[in-house]
Amino acid sequence: MINNELPKWARIGQIILGVLSIILSGVVLMFPTIVTLSLVIILSAVLIIVGIEKVTISYVRGRRKLIDMGLGIAVIAIGIAAIAFPLAATLVFIALIAFGLLFDGISRIIEGVIEKTRHRWNRAINIGTGIVSIFLSTIIIAMPFMGEIFISLLIAFALLITGLVILTSGLYGNRIMRNTI
Repeated sequence: MINNELPKWARIGQIILGVLSIILSGVVLMFPTIVTLSLVIILSAVLIIVGIEKVTISYVRGRRKLIDMGLGIAVIAIGIAAIAFPLAATLVFIALIAFGLLFDGISRIIEGVIEKTRHRWNRAINIGTGIVSIFLSTIIIAMPFMGEIFISLLIAFALLITGLVILTSGLYGNRIMRNTI
């Protein structure tokens, strides 16, 4: 028998992290605006870092140096503008998600209608998923705050499930697999 049991301190850590994840899930549900603003700020910081890298690398290059440097500066400017105007950036972020859902829905419906070689149930699922995606995107485009709530619900659900998995793993430990030879 091989002992795969975690030490007590690691299981306590899992319990604590699981509870924190579940609590964070509740916070996300209570304050959805904070979640989307945080995402926008994090993504803006990433844009600034990527832009700085682009400018730095383009400085050492020979050809296309000015084009790459100009694009890097544009990326930095967009990142700074998003941090300076987080609410406007949040609306743009939500609109991009909504249009992504819209285009995905359209492509799923087209795929479901055109792909005659697939099973009927597979085509029906594609069409149904496409209709749901278009419906959600329409709601988000018409009422951007619903997009904010939708994003927050997805994040809260992911945090809740992850927290429950970590918590139960900490509470019950890794069950030992017995090798019978």
